[in-house]
Amino acid sequence: MKTNLTKKLLVGFLGIGLLLFLVIPLAAQSKESGVIQGKVIDEEGRPIPGVAVIIKGNKLIGGPQTTFTTKRGHYRFPALPVGVYQIEARLSGFAPAKIKGIRLHVGKTLTIDLKLKLSKMREEVTVVGKSPTVDVTDTTSASTILTSEILKNIPNSEFTTQLVNLAPGVVDNVAFGGAQSSSVSYQIDGVDVSDPEGGTAWVFIDYNVIEEANVLTGGLNAEYGGFTGAILNTITKSGGNNFNGHLEFLYQGSSWNNKNSSDPNLQSPKQGYFDLNGYLGGPVVRDRLWFFTGLQYYRTKRYPAGFPKAVDYKQPRSFLKFTWQPGEKDRVQSFLEYDLYNGVNRGADAYTDPEATVTQKSPEISYSIGWMHTFNSDTYLDAKVAGYSGYYYLNPSQGYDIAGHYDLYTERYSVNSPYYFKADRYRSQANIALSHHSDEFIKGSHDFKFGAEYERSYTRNRYGYTTGITYVDYNGEPYLAYGYEGYDVEGINNRYSAYAQDSWSVNDKLTVNYGVRYNLYRGYLPHIKKTVYKSHGIAPRIGFAYDVFGDHSTAFKAHYGKYYEGFFSAYYYNLDPTRSDFILYSVAPNGNLTELVRWPYKNAYTIDNKIRHPNMDQFVVSLEREIFKDTSIGVTFIWRNNKDIIDRVNYTGVFNTTTVVDPYTGQTYTVYNEVNPGGDKYIITNPEKGKYPIVSFTPYRKYRGIEFMFNKRFSNKWQLMVSYVYSRTTGNYNNNFWGGTGSNVGQSRVFMDPNYQINAEGHLTYDPTHMLKISGTFILPFDISFSPYFELVSGFTYTRLLRVRLNQGMVSFMTEPRGSRRLDTRKTLNLRFEKMFFLDRRRLGLILDVFNVFNEGTPTRVIAIAGPEFAQPTRLVMPRGFRAGVRFFF
Repeated sequence: MKTNLTKKLLVGFLGIGLLLFLVIPLAAQSKESGVIQGKVIDEEGRPIPGVAVIIKGNKLIGGPQTTFTTKRGHYRFPALPVGVYQIEARLSGFAPAKIKGIRLHVGKTLTIDLKLKLSKMREEVTVVGKSPTVDVTDTTSASTILTSEILKNIPNSEFTTQLVNLAPGVVDNVAFGGAQSSSVSYQIDGVDVSDPEGGTAWVFIDYNVIEEANVLTGGLNAEYGGFTGAILNTITKSGGNNFNGHLEFLYQGSSWNNKNSSDPNLQSPKQGYFDLNGYLGGPVVRDRLWFFTGLQYYRTKRYPAGFPKAVDYKQPRSFLKFTWQPGEKDRVQSFLEYDLYNGVNRGADAYTDPEATVTQKSPEISYSIGWMHTFNSDTYLDAKVAGYSGYYYLNPSQGYDIAGHYDLYTERYSVNSPYYFKADRYRSQANIALSHHSDEFIKGSHDFKFGAEYERSYTRNRYGYTTGITYVDYNGEPYLAYGYEGYDVEGINNRYSAYAQDSWSVNDKLTVNYGVRYNLYRGYLPHIKKTVYKSHGIAPRIGFAYDVFGDHSTAFKAHYGKYYEGFFSAYYYNLDPTRSDFILYSVAPNGNLTELVRWPYKNAYTIDNKIRHPNMDQFVVSLEREIFKDTSIGVTFIWRNNKDIIDRVNYTGVFNTTTVVDPYTGQTYTVYNEVNPGGDKYIITNPEKGKYPIVSFTPYRKYRGIEFMFNKRFSNKWQLMVSYVYSRTTGNYNNNFWGGTGSNVGQSRVFMDPNYQINAEGHLTYDPTHMLKISGTFILPFDISFSPYFELVSGFTYTRLLRVRLNQGMVSFMTEPRGSRRLDTRKTLNLRFEKMFFLDRRRLGLILDVFNVFNEGTPTRVIAIAGPEFAQPTRLVMPRGFRAGVRFFF
């Protein structure tokens, strides 16, 4: 009955959207394009109808476009590719007006007015480079555009998925208080390519095929979903009517590093880097069919602190894209991408022997094909099919016949990797959206958009202990052993989404953005041929943008929105019956094993039939101001609450309180000893205090932050972006997945054992109170380009843990409120110098990069377990390093 009702709601929602489309006298920007609009006025400020407005740009396949102003003097060019444009207004009896150097970025609407002067003689008025930096019609706030000038010049790892860390409020791919594994939605040309199991990055596209990247955070309309941190949307390059290309080689020797630690147990990490790539784009048929292609061989060799060998990854990549205009009203774009991500010594650190690492093999292929049909200057249809297929295998370096060891006293892994892991993935998605601009509907103008999305993804995970046993030693002596043959779980995610939104320009100053998004989630287990996860959610959005002075220079914005997390099979795949039992053994001196406790995992899980999908309420308020040409400042307040968190709850375990004494401080703690170990049953649900005896709190995360931004776009030989974020991330459910007190998309231990709920309230691991980022490019005399990047980020928090043995096995609990301790503040300065040689229309550049100029040795991770090694660093920032390169543009 409920299933039929849900289907009826979905069909009804789509039907209403189509009905509105038919009734409204039938365009919004998309995730790949933008809009240029405005009005044409005379010298007295009166609108002029019937003016021919022509737009030109090197990304306009098919050549210049022309539209005519309405009776209110308005013009509009929707669905424009990212690029630089020129617009011109012409009308008999008036001098033509022209504006050049208009830079349009993805998802932006630029409002540009033109003024025509009466003229008896033919004359032309040209304004060069007057391009607005503030979007006064869109509620999007605290979002960052990484332009092609930034991508080409700012020194960084040039690993695409790490681009998100250049944006304010983001560190180590954790955005604005979100969860470590699932807060960022990784998109290519507007389609999500994240891992459908848990949300981490999956497709590693070539850095140099990116035209620009957009990090979206606050005030997003109903078109956006599937994130609770940020969206990293990378827009790929296209060809053009002229042939152009790019060759580049970057190299860093593993000895091109300094040491930033004198601790013999923290051998300074070193980084080797090799990147050879080349690209070519141009016409197959001018104004009809363009191509762009690229090849890359990318290799990194990282020497972790205290580890004797390199973590060595080899990553060849290829990319091919076509842009085709079969007719005046149609445009087709498609790409095919392949990359390989193979490496050795994965998992290496100061406390892992080389034999205990794994090797990785991960090929994948991704694709996209999109079609846009323009009905008229006000209405267009956008459809796309995209996805990827690949696998990710981690194999024990010593094979599958030798068991791994872990020492509780020394925290060291040895002999062999304790585990293996094999992941197979495919993800496909189909999107369709209809956009319509109405200049005369009700009051003011409207940009309506109605869309639907269908995502189908497949995940298969095979995991187990090498040989089925992992030994737990104590100071080198056999102590315990864990037995786990593992699992082979499969899941199929089906997500159906529909949305309707309107950007209503009430008058020349006020724009109201409102909409709603509906998501329907279905998770299917092939092994039992059953749909086990059933949920849905309605996500309303409402906000406004106010052009304070009416000159398109200052915008005051406010927005509320509900955003649902991506759909991951990790929520429900514990229901798969292929899991083996988990066994705790004691180990005799002669190596014999005696079973102590057995946890039967087969059929140990059920799921709440009223489960709610995790979501976030967000409220943002911002003020943006263009202070001079190409330069803006802004301040944004961000308020977030994460709720309806999914996790597994032990509903059969019985626990009695007991006391333990901390052997290092003598302090006594009350902990929970399980009376009936081995008989635990779990329900996958939204944990709520009082609903189950083991649940002592309802999990939540809160983020409160204020962001200040200064942004000078590249012009007059310089660019500069400065951001500062002050924030607090608090709660009782952590945003990292380290150890038992962490969280990882419904797979934490928090509600399996009440000991993990002790002292849970406090500051979360990723709680950078202060975050300052400065990046820029300055063209110096003698054609030398100087590009610095500086980052200051408060250290991560951590909490002292005491590990004790109870009836249910080894348990770690927090001896103090969460986040009571904090690592040192991280300060990093990177520099790039490039000497440029101009050869007609060609350019040669010689590059020198310097990373961590001051050779900071700040720890980024420490041992949190109480003991002789407590608070000892296990990972440092990379030391000072040098990278050289050459690139040639033609």
